[in-house]
Amino acid sequence: ANYGSSMSLPYATIKYACSQATSGTIIMVGPGTFTEQLPIVVPANVAIVGSGNRLTFVQPAAGLSDDTITPNANATMWKMSDGSVITEMAFQGMTGWVPGGTPGDITTSTPAGIYVAFNSGAITKTPNVFRCSVLNSTGAIGAYLDGSLHASGLRSMAFHYYNIQAADGVGIWAANNARPEL
Repeated sequence: ANYGSSMSLPYATIKYACSQATSGTIIMVGPGTFTEQLPIVVPANVAIVGSGNRLTFVQPAAGLSDDTITPNANATMWKMSDGSVITEMAFQGMTGWVPGGTPGDITTSTPAGIYVAFNSGAITKTPNVFRCSVLNSTGAIGAYLDGSLHASGLRSMAFHYYNIQAADGVGIWAANNARPEL
């Protein structure tokens, strides 16, 4: 009952901390490697603050994602809600994106292995990803912003110092009138 109330009594996973968070919560994440069940939905107006993008690492757990069909490493790691923030972390281990049948036309491929994406629901206050890194990923997408998830609102996400090392992958993919702020 007392877990999650202090740094000395943390929750076991970032995903669980997000499920308990309410608007205005700051989730502090210590140094270490966090192997998580995906996706992690960051609630509206919640900030997740790591201990540094070379000290706090987040990666997918083995097995299937929450949809019980998609391999965890081919799913989406972070689903960002209205006004949410993630900072001071590194992400690794996502994979599964391959180019589509028409070379040079990204829309012929299927998004997979996504690190950061919109959660459904209106975006009236831009989510932020800053001082984060994607490390040594192959066949992954650093951010997939699908504007069709939002009938109205900004359809934007801001990235400040977001370093993406994604061989044979995609840095930032904006679709359906999404607006990345880079």
